[in-house]
Amino acid sequence: MQALLKELGFDPGRADGNIGPRTTAAIRSYQESIGASADGVLTEALFRHLTGPEPAASFAPTTLQAAQPVPSLGDCVPRPGELWSFRDDTGSSFDLTLKENGEVEGPTYPGHWRWTPKSGGVEIVYDNGMGLKVIRVGHLEGADRMTGEATDSRGGYWNWNASRALLASNVDRCGAWNVAP
Repeated sequence: MQALLKELGFDPGRADGNIGPRTTAAIRSYQESIGASADGVLTEALFRHLTGPEPAASFAPTTLQAAQPVPSLGDCVPRPGELWSFRDDTGSSFDLTLKENGEVEGPTYPGHWRWTPKSGGVEIVYDNGMGLKVIRVGHLEGADRMTGEATDSRGGYWNWNASRALLASNVDRCGAWNVAP
């Protein structure tokens, strides 16, 4: 998707599979060029248009309307196989791949991490093996974005945000989100 945007003259930065500020700006510029609502959100319809045989400025904005009802964020949850990039307001950052059965891949000591999908978000619990337990509760804020709060067993509190790498296999009736079965 990022390579296609670049080919069309909308520079998303490095094609790394992550939707960051430059990619969002490129999506917004592309949406403007086709007469669509320029919100920078990659929906299923926009993705199909972009990857279709002839993405062009003749794309009618009404074509962006999904044929099926658009679900609320409460119907959309993170799913196994997704890669999320987390950024804490404390300055730390890490990538986390959600796996089956609540397991994760990516952080140090992944066996100490568990995740649970919640309506409209996720809960992630982990401990460092030395008595510190952290609970992160996140809420979907838009296509492939979550924000949340974290608390630890020592009384610490901080905010965080996360963005999901968008893969074609992740797109379904939630547009850029996955839907709880």
